[in-house]
Amino acid sequence: MLYLDDGAIAMDNNAAELALRETRLASLTSLRSRRKNWLFAGRELGGETCTVGTSLKETANAHVHDPQAYLSDTLERLPTTKCRDIDTLLPINWGASV
Repeated sequence: MLYLDDGAIAMDNNAAELALRETRLASLTSLRSRRKNWLFAGRELGGETCTVGTSLKETANAHVHDPQAYLSDTLERLPTTKCRDIDTLLPINWGASV
């Protein structure tokens, strides 16, 4: 229901699903067995970690950031960032603070 209050918010998550699909397809062209390996990430925690990493990468892409630069900078600044300032590390705010 949030999209009713803000017209910039999509009604569905098709864009996110498409981004994840493109990531999977790109990995298939570079290494055919990778898709099969991702199906069973070893443990549930491995699958969750893969999901978080892919989500961060694709969110950085969606905000037109270089994912490697974004993740490197964010992981470097994370230990010294105060809880109240954690929003500055989000991809939507990151470009303005760099």
